[in-house]
Amino acid sequence: MKRGRPRKDANRQIGHLAEVSVMKVCALADYISSINNEDFGEDLLVQTCIEQEMDDSKIWIQVKGFKGTSLRDSASPKAVAISNGHLARWVKSADLAVIVRWDVTNDCGWYLIPDGSDYSKRIPVDKSGTQTIKFDKRQAFDIPAVKILAWKTRFRHAMRNIATISHLKSLGELDGKETLDLQHELYDRLAQIAFDIGTLLPNGKDGWMISADFQEIVFEYTRSRREDPSPSPLGNLLLADMNEDFSDAEMIHTVILESVYHALVRFQAAYIPAEAAMPAELFAEIVNFLALIIGSVYTRDTLGWA
Repeated sequence: MKRGRPRKDANRQIGHLAEVSVMKVCALADYISSINNEDFGEDLLVQTCIEQEMDDSKIWIQVKGFKGTSLRDSASPKAVAISNGHLARWVKSADLAVIVRWDVTNDCGWYLIPDGSDYSKRIPVDKSGTQTIKFDKRQAFDIPAVKILAWKTRFRHAMRNIATISHLKSLGELDGKETLDLQHELYDRLAQIAFDIGTLLPNGKDGWMISADFQEIVFEYTRSRREDPSPSPLGNLLLADMNEDFSDAEMIHTVILESVYHALVRFQAAYIPAEAAMPAELFAEIVNFLALIIGSVYTRDTLGWA
């Protein structure tokens, strides 16, 4: 007998269970997530952090739940239709947008990043219609995956900021002070990423210092390339004070860049998941930035800007 009361919406319940499960994975990765009440296609907002310090960047997640029928060991994601309007917005988002397909029966899920995917290349100019999104079974949405996505959004955020600053500088319409301010802002952005990956540490109010771990890797590489074990200006370049009369400035710059590059390759491999490696452009910016700091200091370890 029907009592005239509102009935439970099964699809809504599945969606809610999927959102809660995705939030649990994010929480186990030590990140805070919240439900986006203004639903314009993004269900969850994930605030990532490093050692309890909140990132500037965030992750937006669109959760698509479904009720699986197979056992967990053989569970697989089902395709889902996504509007081209949503895909277009997620591709252009300053922060990373992710689609998660969650199986509420087997309590497991998979993810896809729209930006850079084949789907992003098929969006029509008028953004009409939908696309059927298929998920790679190997792209499981779990704690390691969330950690990878956190690094991806940090690097994405930095790249967008750096691109904006570079564009403004290239216009050639700024005065000296405005150009200097932009250069300082660029340094600040690079310093934040260098700090995030562990190569820099704060030193006082306005300065930075090379971390001991990264410094040791740089020094180790410099020592390894010595052909002559006896002390020399080149061999001791990063180990002692620079002689102001040392004439081969180009060689100094080359050695510093080479040492920092090789050190950063090793450092990234040790501390950042391979799937979340820095984009090549950002890696080059960080190498030049760290080389600037190391190259500008021999008796001191900091470069400040205020």
